[in-house]
Amino acid sequence: DFTYEGTGVRLSSVVPGSPAEKVGLAAGDVIIRLGATPIADLRAFSEALKSLGAGDKVQVVFTRGGQERSVEATVVAR
Repeated sequence: DFTYEGTGVRLSSVVPGSPAEKVGLAAGDVIIRLGATPIADLRAFSEALKSLGAGDKVQVVFTRGGQERSVEATVVAR
């Protein structure tokens, strides 16, 4: 969501069948950390993704409805 001005990256949508959907992420969730890397904005999110490879497992910490949640996702090749 390019209009989001808070800390993190807000998902505007989730692609059906994607790894994000499979672990339960949904539109409106705000990703605030990937593994040990805090996600302040879209640039930080992009840099964190570049450090991961297909098959890597990563803890995704996000907020939904003001509550912090966490899921483990497996990175796939794009």
